[in-house]
Amino acid sequence: MAYQQHFIRRIGSQPPAHVRMTVEGHLVHTAELQPSPGVAADSPGAVWKPLHTKKCRNAFEAAMHANGQEWERLGTGWQLALPTGEPQPAQPPDLRPVNPGPLHALAKDLDFDWSSYFEYAVCRIAEVWEWDKPLRAAELQARMTPVQMALWAIANADGQICNGGFSQFFYNSYGELAHEALDGFELLGLTEFADILREAYAVFPGQRIPRDRDERVALLEAMALDEEATAARLQAASNGIEHAFAIFKGTEDLWDELGTRYYALIHQDIGIPGYNPAFYKPLCEGIEARAHEVFR
Repeated sequence: MAYQQHFIRRIGSQPPAHVRMTVEGHLVHTAELQPSPGVAADSPGAVWKPLHTKKCRNAFEAAMHANGQEWERLGTGWQLALPTGEPQPAQPPDLRPVNPGPLHALAKDLDFDWSSYFEYAVCRIAEVWEWDKPLRAAELQARMTPVQMALWAIANADGQICNGGFSQFFYNSYGELAHEALDGFELLGLTEFADILREAYAVFPGQRIPRDRDERVALLEAMALDEEATAARLQAASNGIEHAFAIFKGTEDLWDELGTRYYALIHQDIGIPGYNPAFYKPLCEGIEARAHEVFR
């Protein structure tokens, strides 16, 4: 048995419901506790009724499935149970993915994908952060290790930059993690990416990207290189999409060359199969080097 997790749910005066998920090799087993008066869920005398078994391509996929999709299948309201059977709140830090095993061993599998390993590592961090609440940032960051914060910031910055460039990254909520993304690239040794972000940030006064979104948008409006962004201010109250597009068009030339360099780094051929391994492989290696901080 590689991994086991036990959940409990209480609904009003109904008896508590218990579900257990077990990862064993390539298999994910789900079972439900059959009520027995006076028998604790974690005792040898507890009887678990199998619900279903899912066969995955490899142990990594099985662990990812159990910690992600299976949890979602259980739905909201479930709590992670302590080994003693006493429930505790299902706070995101207590729902870290299980370490799926040595990276060098996983990478030997023909089905292994570096990007999936990265996404697996951040799948639970997403539940900690609350967007557009800059006053809570310090409190939320305190619930993550520095590496978890780095991974979360990088994942969101990369998604925005690749989807709509730096203008979109700064305009949307994700821009509030701009400095965490830069620090994250430095922390994990992706210095070329960090250099590009640093150049992009230099356009802002004092190279500071405000965490407050309204403040960021106001600065983007002021930076616009044509008159469309100015006209968009009049539309902002009634048409947010038009306002955003006007900002993107008015500022795209500021970061066009940097965006091209960023994409080139991501897509460079390093002789390894998979989705953008030049980007994800060093990130995954950084994750493994600090696995005790990520999979805790």
